[in-house]
Amino acid sequence: MEINDIYSGGQYLKAADVQKPVTVTILEVGLEEFTQKNKDGVEEPQKKIVLTFEDIEKRFVLNKTNAVAIGDILGSTNTDSWIGQKIKLWKSKTKFGGNMVDCIAVSPA
Repeated sequence: MEINDIYSGGQYLKAADVQKPVTVTILEVGLEEFTQKNKDGVEEPQKKIVLTFEDIEKRFVLNKTNAVAIGDILGSTNTDSWIGQKIKLWKSKTKFGGNMVDCIAVSPA
């Protein structure tokens, strides 16, 4: 039994869903509110940009790093101009909580 097959459901893209680099076309850019624990362990609401793609079913919740990177790649911090543009998603590693964890990175298509 493959763990990623069991837990790969849900509506949001995870690093385990990106086993090889994939070029995607941005269909829609939205804003959603999530709860996230702050440094004191208290849950607080936080707004995040969420991308919908033409090419894959799951949506991609952007952290600030990926939002800024996509803005740089596409030449605009105005997310309205991202619609119809292509980017590449790939699985990478990042440091989180003192550990190296899988993440989704972005680059030019």
